[in-house]
Amino acid sequence: MYLSWVDYGVLVIRLDKFVYSNFHQIFLFFTSLSLCIGVYHGCIRSKQLSTNEFLFADVQMKALRTAISLMATIISAASLLGGPAEIYPYENISLCLAGIAWLIGTYSTANIFIPIFRRLGHISLYAYLEQRFSLSVRIVITSTFLIINTCFIPIILSGPSLALSQVTGLYIWFAIGSRGIICTLCTSVVRYDLAKLPKLYPLFVSETLGQYPGLT
Repeated sequence: MYLSWVDYGVLVIRLDKFVYSNFHQIFLFFTSLSLCIGVYHGCIRSKQLSTNEFLFADVQMKALRTAISLMATIISAASLLGGPAEIYPYENISLCLAGIAWLIGTYSTANIFIPIFRRLGHISLYAYLEQRFSLSVRIVITSTFLIINTCFIPIILSGPSLALSQVTGLYIWFAIGSRGIICTLCTSVVRYDLAKLPKLYPLFVSETLGQYPGLT
């Protein structure tokens, strides 16, 4: 049995109506599932871990899962909207310069900085700064990082939350609060290597299921 384009059109319309009418249940299901994945691997399935295992995943993280997690971390409302906004007025110049900068930065990080930090055995870059310079430098840079992220994270949360609010009528503060709480819980209770898992699921939903008409 073959479906015509008319049948596909009717199917898309019905899927749109179903998603719109049951959005609150679908939103609750996907967010709860992400939270359950993080809590299961962080609290139920976890074992007693050493500091090295908790912070470094015992230096045994898989490359593919780590790469996908980093991609999921970079993709956000700000990147999806900011990229075209920069490319449009400057055409391809901005994209070419960004590509060159990414190549240089990625190569330098992978072949110069990370090997040095790994040989030194520091838990973070801030520990290296304290050893190399002083505790005051570490405190200043750590405080700067916290201030930047305190201003940056609300912007990242407000973009998709505002879109959900406008399209579905979902209360915007509920969308922001629920996403913030779930992300915080998954990050805090799951050790570093398993923290990739709660990121892979929503990435699969957005990048795979989102390509089908009626499911976006």
